Amino acid sequence: MESSDKENLVKAGLKGESAERTVFQKIRETGAHTIIYGIGSALQVLLGFLLIPIYTKYYEASTYGVFALLCMSAAIVGAFFGFGGSNALSRSYYDYPDHKSRRKAVDTAFFIAFAGGFLQVVFGFLFGGWLSERLFHTPEYKPHLVIAFSAQAFAFINTLFVVLLRFERRSKLVIMMSAVSVVTGAAFILTFLIGLKLGVLAPILGHCVTELLLLICYAILCRGRFGVGFNCKEAVLQLRFGFSYVVMAMATYSLDWIDRLILGGNYSLREVGIYAFGCKLGAVIQAAFVNPFGLIWTPVKTQYHGDSNAREFYKTMLTYYFLFGAMTVIVIGVFATEILHVIAQRPEYYEAASVLALIAGSYVLNGALNIVDVGVYLNRRVIVTAFGICLAVVLNFGLNLVAIPRWGYQGAAVVRMATFSFFVVFVFLVSQRFYRLDVEWGRLSVIGVVTVVAVGCTSKVGITDLTYLLGFKVALIVGLMIAGYLLFLTNAERDVLRTKLCDGLTLFGLRRRSAMEASMKR
Repeated sequence: MESSDKENLVKAGLKGESAERTVFQKIRETGAHTIIYGIGSALQVLLGFLLIPIYTKYYEASTYGVFALLCMSAAIVGAFFGFGGSNALSRSYYDYPDHKSRRKAVDTAFFIAFAGGFLQVVFGFLFGGWLSERLFHTPEYKPHLVIAFSAQAFAFINTLFVVLLRFERRSKLVIMMSAVSVVTGAAFILTFLIGLKLGVLAPILGHCVTELLLLICYAILCRGRFGVGFNCKEAVLQLRFGFSYVVMAMATYSLDWIDRLILGGNYSLREVGIYAFGCKLGAVIQAAFVNPFGLIWTPVKTQYHGDSNAREFYKTMLTYYFLFGAMTVIVIGVFATEILHVIAQRPEYYEAASVLALIAGSYVLNGALNIVDVGVYLNRRVIVTAFGICLAVVLNFGLNLVAIPRWGYQGAAVVRMATFSFFVVFVFLVSQRFYRLDVEWGRLSVIGVVTVVAVGCTSKVGITDLTYLLGFKVALIVGLMIAGYLLFLTNAERDVLRTKLCDGLTLFGLRRRSAMEASMKR
């Protein structure tokens, strides 16, 4: 917060008024923390990008399909045994007025998480062989599943530490830990894959070791913030609230399972691997934008929901969310072919270019749930969201049975987009009964139409010369940015943007001038 903002709040307090932030101040806070958390997520994305060429070099598409199914198995089991702990803690945290009383919620959440992690590891040892037989028709992947389940158990415990630091706005520490995990994870994976030649086990084992080391580091850094204050009443509240998120998480992962299993039943593991590869690249927007936004949005929407300008804040944030999400989807869709030619080491992966924009768009749509569910979230009615995702799973299954045999993984990508669209609209309509969320339908419609037209037109362009084609794509992106500034933003938004840009350039100029003067004095 700037000094002028602080002065305004002080003056408001002296007048007996509520020290309430303006909509712009709240948006700026949300945006700043989204960028900060985005840096940490970008480091994770960077690790993924660095490893993708290595995976495509050492793994055939069928092997990558096995790796994708192993990861998906761990994710679904982790969604169950995690008991929705991070979401439950996020909702309960501000129910208590001070740090001392909040420790009750924190201690209870960690107790539940450690119990769930223990049960998940035991489940891996008991049923890993059976699951390997069902998925791959061989028991040889039981060790892989046990290690993957262990890694996922460590990961959801670490997520609670991140939630705790997030509510304390200790974003720099979160970024530092993300950087440590990226470097450590890359080192272990490369050692196991290239040095020890462990094949598909290498990234799973590397992830497990990294998460274990992070757990130790977080426990040391956060010592004193939690103890043994387990509370039965709070545990019931968290488990009841978290149960809905367990259902949602398992259903969401099931969406990935459904299309890949139907793909595997109608085609070979090659098609499963190509589609999984496209999903991994499309998920970049999840890690770089959707997840960082969700990390800060959850505490923000809980903290400010009682303010007089809360509705205006939620409405404006929904528009900005889709604006920045659409910009990213357009860039991914327009440059999909170029991205794949740079990253993939085997030509067979280039086919995934046809699904990148659809997958990225589906992640943006699903991320909008964090905003449109404000009514059911604040009223602890998230069971509605769980019911909605279950309906979406049924719809996804039915549509994939029709689409995949006819259109392959392209059909699966279209169904994914349709499914998430249905899910978000369903939750929005029900949530309106508990808390009316105003929506700028006109501007959102413009965002949707421009995104579809920009990505669709690019795929139909008949330019064969690579230089001219690249120039056309760059000109398209620049033209859309200029048109968006002139036609989409309001006069007030343009004024704010110009002011901030001028302030930034002025500050940069002053810093450069000061640096030059200092060097001249020397």
